[in-house]
Amino acid sequence: MKDALQPALIREFIRVRPELVGYLTQMLHSHGDAEDVAQETCLRLLRADPDQIVNFPRAYIFRIGRNLALDLLRRSKRLNAAISSGLHTAESAVTAPGPEDEIASDEQLALAQQAVSRLPTRCQRVYLLRNDWHLSHKEIARILNISVRTVENHIARATMSCREYLELQERGGVAPRTPKL
Repeated sequence: MKDALQPALIREFIRVRPELVGYLTQMLHSHGDAEDVAQETCLRLLRADPDQIVNFPRAYIFRIGRNLALDLLRRSKRLNAAISSGLHTAESAVTAPGPEDEIASDEQLALAQQAVSRLPTRCQRVYLLRNDWHLSHKEIARILNISVRTVENHIARATMSCREYLELQERGGVAPRTPKL
């Protein structure tokens, strides 16, 4: 039964793929994301329960694609909300390891937030996606539509800038605002 179900679904997927990608592009406002969701749809079809009866394969395929696109939009919305509000933990900006760093005081948290808030917007977003959301460089590059190398540069710059700011604050100095990149 598995051999009969999957080839029929895959044949239908191949037939409707251009239309599916068009539909997903309208939903996501991104052809690249639509292509990714279409590919994930195909993977889901390949993993489909072989005993499942699919009476309307086209509708089934579009439903999977739509659900995956909605999941992507929800994740993106949550990420953007978190980035916009600047929510992050002290651990993301405090770089010196040690048990005392795990239990950050309110003052340390405030300093860490100040250090991150002084970063240029794009650099700050990359830094928060990496440290708070634990996304890979490749995932960050895809979300922000930048190269992996640019992600690496932003993370290095942000880490260095935050470290310098925190060290300067420990010595009682005032740091100038980090220049825009």
